[in-house]
Amino acid sequence: PGGGEVAVVLQGQANPIPTCPTPVACHTATFDPVTEACVEAEEPDGTACDPGNACLQDATCTAGRCKGTERVCDDGNACTTDVCNPLDGCAAVPAPPCPGDGKCQVGTCDPKLGCALANAPDGTFCGPERGCDAADVCLDGACQRRDPPDNFICAPASPCQGPGRCKGSVCERPAATVLSPDWTYDAASNGEALHDLLVGPTGDVTLVGFFVPALMDAAGPVPVRASVAGRRCMLWNDRLLCMDLPLSGQVSLLDRATGAPRWTFDLATARPDFAKGLTTLFMARLGVMQPDRLAALFEAYPEGTARDTLCRRYFLVVLDAFGGMVSAQEITDPLLSECNHPHPFGVASDAAGDLYLSFGQTLNVGAPLFPGAPTLLMAFSQDGVPRWRKTEAFSAGELAIVNGLLLNERSTQALRTQDGQAVGSQPFPKALGRAVATSERLIPSPSLDDSAQEWRLRGYG
Repeated sequence: PGGGEVAVVLQGQANPIPTCPTPVACHTATFDPVTEACVEAEEPDGTACDPGNACLQDATCTAGRCKGTERVCDDGNACTTDVCNPLDGCAAVPAPPCPGDGKCQVGTCDPKLGCALANAPDGTFCGPERGCDAADVCLDGACQRRDPPDNFICAPASPCQGPGRCKGSVCERPAATVLSPDWTYDAASNGEALHDLLVGPTGDVTLVGFFVPALMDAAGPVPVRASVAGRRCMLWNDRLLCMDLPLSGQVSLLDRATGAPRWTFDLATARPDFAKGLTTLFMARLGVMQPDRLAALFEAYPEGTARDTLCRRYFLVVLDAFGGMVSAQEITDPLLSECNHPHPFGVASDAAGDLYLSFGQTLNVGAPLFPGAPTLLMAFSQDGVPRWRKTEAFSAGELAIVNGLLLNERSTQALRTQDGQAVGSQPFPKALGRAVATSERLIPSPSLDDSAQEWRLRGYG
C-alpha cells in the first residue's frame, strides 16, 4: 500500500502439440500454435509420391497432385495382349484371334513371330453347298466340292444336341435333350434377403443384399461368405466394392473369390476433423470415376441432433485404386443447409473421369426416398476439384451422361457437362426418366400418350 506496486502470479501449462489428420497425397499438415488449427500445405513440385495406381511409375507432386508416367507392360509373347490393372499391375490376356485369308486359310499365332496363316482343317465348310450328297469343303487349303462320306459331320453340335452326321443323303442329328441347371441356390430358403446380382468375367456370381454379400464360384452352389459385411456392392478393378454396414462410415474392396478385404477406408479414422462432433457418419453413395479414381460420398447427422433429424452434412472423398485419399472436402451449399433431408439422388461420371452430383430435398421419411425441387447440380474433376454448380427448378434424380450431355431423369432439358448450361432451345415434351443414350440417339423412358392411352417409346438425335 502506498507504493503503487501490484503482485501478479503467472502460471503456465505445456500442452502437447495435437496430431493433425493425415493429409491427402502431395500435402502436409502441421499444427499452427497461433491459430490453434491444422494447416495444410502443398508439397514442393518434384517431391516423390505414391500415385495409388500400379500402372504409374516415377510419380512426383505437381501443383499438389501426384502424377506419374504410364507403365509399359510387355511379356514378350506376340499371342497375348498386355494390360495393366491399377491394383495388380501388369498382366497378359489372350490376344484376339489372328485373321484368316480367304475360305480355307485360317489365322495362327506364333509367340515370337505373331500372326501367320495355315490351312484350315480338312472338311471345313467353305461354300454354299453343305449337303450330304455334295458339300463345299476345304482340302489341303483349297475349297473343293466333294461327296461327303457317311459319318461326315454335317451340322455342328449345340448345348442341347449332338452334331449331325451324314447317313447316305441325310444329315441325321440325335434327339435334343432338355437343359438342366448345373446348380441352384435359394437365398430365401436360408433366410437371406439377397436380391442384387453381379456376374464376374469368369462366370462367378455374387448375390448382394442390404447387409451381407454371398459369393459363389461358377461351378458350385456353396456360397463363400465375405469376411466384411457390406450393403450394395459393385465390380471395380476385378474386385467387389462394397458400402459399409449402416452407420460406420466405411467402404471396402473385397476379393471376389474369398470375400477377404483388399483394403478398407474409414473416414472417421482418416479425417477425424470431419467426424468431430458429428452424431453419426455413414456412406451415402459410391461412384466409379476411373480405374484409379473412386468417389465416396459420406453423410452425417450434425452435432447435437438425434437420429430422427432431417438435417444433413456431406463429405466427398476421392480415393485411388489402393484406397488412399486423393482429395477430401465437406460439401456446403444453402440448399444442403436446410433441414429437409437433402439427399444425393444422382451420381455419375463421364469418359474424362469427372464427377457429377444431383442433390434435392426429400419429401418423405423412410425408404424409398422421393425427391422434391429444386435440384442442386455439382461437377468435380477426377481429383475432386470443384468445377461448377447450379440450381435447377426440376426435382433431383439419377444422372446419365453421353457425348458431353448431362441428363437428369426428372428433367426435360439436356445440360452441357462443360458448364451445366441447357443444350438446344426446345426441351423434351416429358421428363427423361431413366434414359438410355448412345453416341447417336437418346431414348427416354416410355411415356403414356394421353390421347391414345398407349405407352410410347421415342428416340431423339
